[in-house]
Amino acid sequence: MQKRMQRLLLNTISYIEQLSASPFSNSAVSCALSDLEYYTKIAGCDDIYINKIREIVACFERHSNCRTISSVVYALRSLYQNLQSTIYVDFIILRQTHWGAIKPLVDAFIENKCHVRIIPTPMIQEKQDLWGRALSQLIQKDGYHVEDFEEYDIEKALPDIVIDNMAVDCAKIPEFRFLRIASLVDNTIHIEHSILTGITEAMKRSHFRIGRSRCWQYVVPSRLFSVAFPLIFRIDGEYLPMGCPELDSVYLYQNSCKVNNKEQCILWNIDALDPDSEIPGDYERLLKELEYLENVARRYPSIMQIVRTHPNFRNQKKCQILSEMLDSIVSGYDNVSYDKNRLIIQTYSDVDAMVTWMSSSTLFSFAVTGKPIIVMPTYIDGGYDTMLDMYLLQVVPIAYSIEDFEHFIAKIEDDPDKIKRIKIFQKYAGPLDGTASKRIVNEAIIRYEKYIN
Repeated sequence: MQKRMQRLLLNTISYIEQLSASPFSNSAVSCALSDLEYYTKIAGCDDIYINKIREIVACFERHSNCRTISSVVYALRSLYQNLQSTIYVDFIILRQTHWGAIKPLVDAFIENKCHVRIIPTPMIQEKQDLWGRALSQLIQKDGYHVEDFEEYDIEKALPDIVIDNMAVDCAKIPEFRFLRIASLVDNTIHIEHSILTGITEAMKRSHFRIGRSRCWQYVVPSRLFSVAFPLIFRIDGEYLPMGCPELDSVYLYQNSCKVNNKEQCILWNIDALDPDSEIPGDYERLLKELEYLENVARRYPSIMQIVRTHPNFRNQKKCQILSEMLDSIVSGYDNVSYDKNRLIIQTYSDVDAMVTWMSSSTLFSFAVTGKPIIVMPTYIDGGYDTMLDMYLLQVVPIAYSIEDFEHFIAKIEDDPDKIKRIKIFQKYAGPLDGTASKRIVNEAIIRYEKYIN
């Protein structure tokens, strides 16, 4: 915002200087100052700057002559030099489960003296987060600037940069939302919260989610995604393969919170079904996962099974039967319980291994911990489709049967593939050392400065 004000002041000064010697200089200067006063008001600048410009306008209206024009230029240059150069960054976020992927970016922008506002927004078909209220409650207590979606007016807010983490879900958001942002903010950065979506969606053969993304920069985890994403998204901006902010959250939390469990724990990531279409094999995969969960709970009574469901799993009618089955398993076994943590990165410290599936972001976010992972394949027409490429098959076992779980559990403590697994995950996920967000923010600010100048 102040950056725009700086540019407006420079343009006004240049215009006045060019016309100062013309016979219409007084009228031109009067119009320029009138425009400057108007745009200063709608830009939401601090009162100190608005009042100063009003003083300059009033002075010129009383004494319209060449000497006063020189004084106007001098006063505007002084105001420009004293103007605090603040970049305003607005974050448009879906639900509280995405906060782990966004928080390190927010913190990095704040560390760079940017003014950050967070706007939790609803999805049309999914009301489980009550229009972002859950996210607001989660982060407001930590002192972040949160604005209500219903009251947020981008025409008045006029941010310099917008961070949007809804690229995959853009089909569920009204198109006017993107057009409205694009018409006012040239610098929109898309952060894909689901680290794995691009590369696996591209592998889903005929079942592509064709997305639309109007942006200035598109941050992806690694160069692999720069190849995969164009197959499923129309991207207007430039790809920046700089890492994944969510992995920064996991890294920082793992290093600040050390948990020593007396008993072994396994995290089960239970996904929801696609809300828009029937993807072949999705329902069968979830049924198998519940079957394996019950089998493992029965065969290994000393190992705790921690279950975490996708936010949509509870509010979708198509998941109702699955939800009832899961409740029955949890209530029937003392060593099975639901995860009570609000953010999954907190759970990562409590467990020793994880069961997930290929298109879940947890496959890579959990990799930062260095702990073992096993994935569920997708079952199609009695067969299966893992969607794992050859690199991942070297280090990520697949749960084709309950026997595969037995082999997996037997190697959790020993974990011979740990070093190799982390090395391969870096190829997909970028840096695992907590530096991605700072690199992204530094690059965004450098590019914005270049753009505004």
